Parts: sequence; structure tokens; C-alpha cells
Amino acid sequence: MTSPVWKVFDKPIDSSQKVVGCPLYRRQLRYNNSTSNIIAHLKNMHPDEYAKKTKAARRSSLFEEKPNLKRIHQENENEPTNQSTDECLANFICTSASSFRIVENLEFQSFVRTLSSQYALPSANTLRRYIDTENEKYTNDMKKHFKNFKSFVLVTDGFSDRKHDHSFYSVHLLFVNENYEREMHLIGVETVSGPGTSINISNALIALLERVNLKLSDCMAVISDGARVLQCLSQTHNLLNLHCSCHVINLVFEEYGQIPCIKRILDKTKKVAAYIRSHKSERDEMKKTASLLKTTEPLPLPLSPTRWASIFLLFKNYYANITAFGSFSGLQSYLLTPPELNITQESLTILRPLYITMRRLEKDESFGSEIIPCMLSNLDEIQQTQSPLARKLAKIDVYLENDFILMQLLLDPRFAYVPNLTGNKSWKDAEISVSEFFSTDIPTTPSSNTVIQSKELGVENFLRKQLGNSCDHATTLEVS
Repeated sequence: MTSPVWKVFDKPIDSSQKVVGCPLYRRQLRYNNSTSNIIAHLKNMHPDEYAKKTKAARRSSLFEEKPNLKRIHQENENEPTNQSTDECLANFICTSASSFRIVENLEFQSFVRTLSSQYALPSANTLRRYIDTENEKYTNDMKKHFKNFKSFVLVTDGFSDRKHDHSFYSVHLLFVNENYEREMHLIGVETVSGPGTSINISNALIALLERVNLKLSDCMAVISDGARVLQCLSQTHNLLNLHCSCHVINLVFEEYGQIPCIKRILDKTKKVAAYIRSHKSERDEMKKTASLLKTTEPLPLPLSPTRWASIFLLFKNYYANITAFGSFSGLQSYLLTPPELNITQESLTILRPLYITMRRLEKDESFGSEIIPCMLSNLDEIQQTQSPLARKLAKIDVYLENDFILMQLLLDPRFAYVPNLTGNKSWKDAEISVSEFFSTDIPTTPSSNTVIQSKELGVENFLRKQLGNSCDHATTLEVS
């Protein structure tokens, strides 16, 4: 695609030309056969013109004829078929909010014809059959993978409508393979028949597991949100239960947002975000101001009610862009007062450690044993602020009494026997829990030469403080 800068500038005829003139600014710019300097000038000095020309160039490129469209992932390019394009369309429907009936939409059909006049859209029923076939293939592959397989952790989450008469649940499996590597696989999504009771949910999960030749009786533990029906499910089947740590942290954010002074500030920031979303011209002016000030955070915009840590994200984006709001009359009644700005800044200081922990724990490579050290580290950092607003941030007790977490702490050499990590319980209690659960004897004092590496901030620094000077000379992680 031709660079959009030549929609504004006159492209040099002679390659030896070192400068080009800006027709909008009457300024000479260095060229040297590179458009980087010119693009930077357009972005900074003429952002509207640059955006318009870039959008036009992309639109022009989009509607050019694509003779190779049907060759995506084709095994034989000399014998083109519709199979690969149908596959792309099916994947698009599965990963978006679109229904199968989109292929019957006349505007969508017109759009597809602009891309290729040779491609014939499949019917909705054809796409549904294709997806059913792919699902069956995936299930058969999982059956082979889980053959003679026992002992796993089930991760589940569900959706219910407002009347709770329709719901469905997804199931992921976590386990350690023969090479001592952790694996996670999606088993599937199952509709719950009838109301979302623990019995009906159990039946749905059992049906999903049976498709891949697994039994719920071989499950060690269930990881889910704090829904009562899922906790009841774990108790009914005598399974260990772990409340999703990120969900717990989000509950802390929500409780913090209910503090009266915080709630008033949050209401104002939501109104500012709604105003920015509904006023495009003002939004564009704010973006220009933010660009000139080199603001790194985006403008505050409305977030979904289910978006985790939404209060922190709104406060952060509002505070970073506050200088861009002052010249708009429609925002004046929603702007925060100086005392409210001070509270907002204080809130960001308090909530930032929790947000960082949430981002850490939601990664696939995180471990359950990291939850308590991370949250205790958060509490330590928050208490150092000495802010009275921090009183709503104590949720660690939900984990300190959890035997599943206690066992994971003991089995992780980074955290085993570090003082002050087990609450009212002791490391001896953890040893007993592991011994009873696995029905094997374990050493009272395991030997390890692992030393926790410390950094200046975060959970590593917190653990070093708990160990004190003993970590510099001890031969094991246990402190006598």
C-alpha cells in the first residue's frame, strides 16, 4: 500500500532530493528516502489530515480485488477450493457475537462480493454442521489425550440470564503430565437443563467430562468464582475448592467503590467518560491535547459493568488526562474538586498494588501458591500508605483458611516454611494436610538449597523481609 503521506505531500521525482515541503505548514522537512520524519510531522502537527488520509488509503486497499483470498491455508494452490474460506468464516462466527444468520444478511453478502466475486457463501446450516464436525474431532482428540488419565483440577465458570432459567458452563482441565509439565485444556461448554442448581450444574459438568472419558470422582479440586452453587457442588462431591483470586481482588475493588466519598468521585468520572464517548468532536480535541502533552494513558471511556478493576482504570485514565478536560463547558459540573483529586490520587496509590497482582495472577504461567504471598505483599505495601481508605482491602482471610492453598504453599520451594504466610495455621498443619490428602508420609524438614531471589519491590521483597537475615546463611528454606 502506498504511504498516505503522499496524499498530502508531493512525492519527490528525483531520489537525490533531501527535503520536501509541507503544503499545510510552509515548512521544509528532511526526506532522505524515508517517510518517518514526514509521518511524525503529520501526526504531531496535522493529526486530522493524517487520520483522514490513512483511513482513505486503508479503505482503498481493502476494496482492491483479492485474487488469492481463497488460497489461505490451502494445501494445493493449483486446485483452489472454498474449504479454507469457509473455515475462516466459521472461526469468525465462533469468536464473535455474530449469529449463523449473518450469511443471510444482504449487506454482508454484498461486502463479501467486493472481496471476491467467485466465492459462494455457505448456508447457516452448512456452517453449523461444519462446526459440529470440528467439535467432534476435538472431542475425539481429547479422548486419546486423556486415555488412562486420573487426577486433575477442574476450572469452571458460568453464565446465567437475569431470570436464572437459562445458563451454561465452561470447563477447563489443569494437570501435570508425565514430564512434570503443567497442561491446560478446554473440555467444552455445556448448557444446564433447568434452573442453575448445584445438582443440574453437576449433571452438566459430568456430561462434559464423560465425553472425554473422564470422571468427576478423579477430580482433585474445583477453581471457580464464589458462587454458592459451585461451592455446594464442591462440598457435595467432597472436592477441594479454590475461589478465583482475580475474582476476589475484583470484589475488593467493588467494595472500595462503595465508600461514600469514593462513590461520589466514581459517579463523576463515569459521567465524564459517558460525555467523552457521546461527543466525538470534543473527544478529538482532547486527544490532540493529550498528544501534545505526551499523555501515555487513554481518555476515560465507559467500561462494562463486568470489567474487572474498572474503578482503578477509570481513576487512572481520568487523572492522567485531567488537563484535557478544562476547556469544555459540558464537563464543568462533572470535574473533580481539588480535595476529590487528592482522594483520587490517594486511591490510585492504594489500588495499584492490587491491580498489579491481578495482572500477575491472571496469567497462564501463574501458580495458586503465589496467591497468599502476593496478597500479603499487597497488604504490606498498602499499610505503608497509612491511609484510612485502605480499611476495605482486607480479603486475605478467604485464603488463609483454605487447605488447598496451604498444601500448594508447602509444595512450592519458593514459599515453603517462610514465616507469617499461613495465618493461624502452621507449616506442621500443612504437612499433615498433604500427608492425609496423598496418603503418603513426607519428611518433617525437607532439605532444599533454593534461595529466594529478592528485588526492590513487590512480593519478592516482601518474602525477603519475612525471612530476615536467615536467608543469607540458612541451608534450607525452613527457619528454626
